[in-house]
Amino acid sequence: MKITPFKALMISFATWLLIGVFLLQKGLKLLVGVAHSHESGYLTQMLGNTIGSKEHAALFFITVALIVGFLKGRFVLSKTVARISNRFFSYGEYMTLKQLYPFYYIAIIFSMMLMGMLLRFIPVSGEVKGIVDVAVGSALINGAMQYFRVAFTKGRDVEVK
Repeated sequence: MKITPFKALMISFATWLLIGVFLLQKGLKLLVGVAHSHESGYLTQMLGNTIGSKEHAALFFITVALIVGFLKGRFVLSKTVARISNRFFSYGEYMTLKQLYPFYYIAIIFSMMLMGMLLRFIPVSGEVKGIVDVAVGSALINGAMQYFRVAFTKGRDVEVK
């Protein structure tokens, strides 16, 4: 099956967006759940006592995680998007599915998935898991938007009619 660079960019956009939205909603549920739980984590109770309530502490964690995710997406993942996009365009008009992502990229994705699954079994508080999920989810959504931007600025010019 042959894929144009535009379609490859849209596949990457959709993949990053779906995974990002999933992680963002999972992290938000964890943080809101910790705020409303009778057995809140140490960080939530400590910060909640300082700023007024557990709900304010959860809102603070969400804000910090979103800012960290934005910065990671803007400054770290933007380099990945540029590198992968240039790789797509280097194949010319068409590429095969096998050429879509290099082996090391797929290995990195699977290792990150494995770490995410292991996080379920490691005794880490829900607030830390929530902060990580919100940060990574928002970073992936930001990276997905960069794929979208490249697809509709640079990718349409290369699209074969």
